[in-house]
Amino acid sequence: GLVEFTPLQNGDVVPMIASAAIVAGAEVSPTTPGRIVTNAGVAGTHILGLAEEAAAADGDLIGVRIATRTQE
Repeated sequence: GLVEFTPLQNGDVVPMIASAAIVAGAEVSPTTPGRIVTNAGVAGTHILGLAEEAAAADGDLIGVRIATRTQE
């Protein structure tokens, strides 16, 4: 069958799994496969977007508003 794929766009909110505690509003970056972490501000790091809500611990599922860019 045919599978329709809609690419993510900046502004979309997507559920993602935290690898540690994350504060709501923090910029997040990819870490271990399939997880996110608070961006550490290191130049060249890929930023996926902003945490829409807080994650209390590793494994928490939170919404992330997509706003991709590279840390300068």
